[in-house]
Amino acid sequence: NIYEFISEYIDINGKPVAVYLDRHSAYKINHPKDQFDKEMLSRLQVACNILGIEVIYSKCPEGKGRVENSFKTHQDRLIKEMRLAGIKNIVSANKFLYDYYIPKHNNKFSVEAKVSGNFHVPITKYEKENLEWFFAKKEKRIIKRDGTVNYMNTKYQIHKKQYLPAGKQVNVVTSMLGKLKIFSGNVELLFDIIN
Repeated sequence: NIYEFISEYIDINGKPVAVYLDRHSAYKINHPKDQFDKEMLSRLQVACNILGIEVIYSKCPEGKGRVENSFKTHQDRLIKEMRLAGIKNIVSANKFLYDYYIPKHNNKFSVEAKVSGNFHVPITKYEKENLEWFFAKKEKRIIKRDGTVNYMNTKYQIHKKQYLPAGKQVNVVTSMLGKLKIFSGNVELLFDIIN
């Protein structure tokens, strides 16, 4: 998924100054102007804002077309090369991708930049420790009468010392690694899993 890819990229290389993307709904909330709310941001936009990464959206079909053509090329070539190499599991596939396929592709198709150098910004210790949360999935849920929150077929009992009235809206936040936190505003709530 795109969030895992970008998170891993940042962890390895540091933060890019900017990312160039198409206007796909995974990257940008695409509502008509009369229905658009400035608070409506995609997970990617939220994470990039936190990390100080500028997001540049392609305004021409050629920009999107180049990306799509690249995807088609990789989907065709990569699968065939993996089959020829006898790849049968994800671990072997990832090793093949990073050790052979990407270096071979970059060697053949990369173009020397006009200005050379690494312009990535190193991530701070705090950013590294919290990277999985910057790209977290956030969903609204309602507190039930018994002080519980239902999420993904699981019931979470909010601790009584953090009492919230029934009907109160909370945010359930799931990190990319599957860890879960519940917030009321900016306050993190303590909870127990009861089923």
